[in-house]
Amino acid sequence: MEGANEIIKQQSKFKRICVFCGSSQGRKTSYQDAATQLGKELVSRNIDLVYGGGSIGLMGLVSQAVHSGGRHVIGVIPKSLMPREVCLSVCSLKVSKYTKIRHDQPVEALTC
Repeated sequence: MEGANEIIKQQSKFKRICVFCGSSQGRKTSYQDAATQLGKELVSRNIDLVYGGGSIGLMGLVSQAVHSGGRHVIGVIPKSLMPREVCLSVCSLKVSKYTKIRHDQPVEALTC
């Protein structure tokens, strides 16, 4: 090892991780920082993201970091939220007719 500060990242055994978090920014900037850092960590470990499909709030920060890092992003959103939600131009967007179905779809998206 060349330096004591060098960090060696192991390749994750996961190909995709499903993340559900808020569509608000949160009251503390530490939440926003953590969301962005999570996205960057997924990129550094070559992990794709499955998430709630929006581009605002903490959910948007995670997805934007993963998308900006060149990883694949799959959004799962109920059709009823499409008019209210600002959707990120993700690689794949799955629109559900009902919210109940939406909760089952991330599992299916993880196994594609």
